Amino acid sequence: MIFKVDMKRTIYGLYDLDTIDQKIIAFLQKNGRESFSKIAEEIGVPPSTVRDRTNRMVESGVIRIVARLNPLKAEPRVKASIGIRLAGGKHRDVAQQISEFEEVVSLIIGTGNFDLLVELSCKDNEHLLDTISSIQEIPNVQATETFIHFSTVKNALEDG
Repeated sequence: MIFKVDMKRTIYGLYDLDTIDQKIIAFLQKNGRESFSKIAEEIGVPPSTVRDRTNRMVESGVIRIVARLNPLKAEPRVKASIGIRLAGGKHRDVAQQISEFEEVVSLIIGTGNFDLLVELSCKDNEHLLDTISSIQEIPNVQATETFIHFSTVKNALEDG
């Protein structure tokens, strides 16, 4: 899981993050392949400390180190968000079905005008239309509203 860490706040529950953990995470967010030696040199601890703490955070599920495709460097993509209204509830069931689409970047169950908010990344407009049509065929999907992304000003997961 990639997330921004507030250096003044300790996260309680699964794992308590101290300043060293937070600095390690900050380096890994910029480059998940950064060497333990380089991180250790930058924050002033032995490489074994960085290795052990990183492994502990990964094993406990606090962080996950993954490769993410940078859509700005890959083939052109059409990105869109879809607001979905459901008929008769079944929020988790419908969300589970939609989450299985490979085009789904994120899916949120929420409140407001839409029961579900889905972000999609498709290869072109035809692919987007096919994906939306498939979502609309899922039982209990009452209505959808699509919002095309012209430009992304900020994306915390893609910004260093």
